[in-house]
Amino acid sequence: MKASELRQIIKEEVAQVLKEYGYQDDIKAIHFETDPAKQEQLKKAYGRKTGAMSSSSQIAAADYALAKYRKDIKYEQGAVNAGYVGPFMPGSFSAAMSTMGNGPHSKKISWNQREYDKWIKSMAGDGGADNAYDMAQNAKFEPGLIDWVKRNAVYDETPLERIQYDIEAYT
Repeated sequence: MKASELRQIIKEEVAQVLKEYGYQDDIKAIHFETDPAKQEQLKKAYGRKTGAMSSSSQIAAADYALAKYRKDIKYEQGAVNAGYVGPFMPGSFSAAMSTMGNGPHSKKISWNQREYDKWIKSMAGDGGADNAYDMAQNAKFEPGLIDWVKRNAVYDETPLERIQYDIEAYT
């Protein structure tokens, strides 16, 4: 057995052990980091935990784990972002479509009737009322909106139906 093959087997075993013992939180921290310099420091720290000696091998180990994690959470939508291991981009298409969303970078909106009416107005404008069903689906991407509608505005329908009816009624 060659030394390179042995190293590869050891890397895979170490990655499996780290996953079992909860090192996913380190990868999550690297994933959500927006500053390239800080992300590099996090990668080096993660690489040291995996047993890598040189800084380039530490970064390579972290990049491998980060690419695998981003693939698992579906962060890489399309060929453009396949294998992307750079800083996190809040608000990007990849972030919106991943299972983690924007994570800690999400905008916190405290929904009330005024905010809800303003959002309905923006969805109904420019012909949005003609496509009310599709516009109501955008509520899934607004943190807390569906929960607020469920608590405050739903009668006998689902929250998305209520939002759809409100968009149609705005015209």
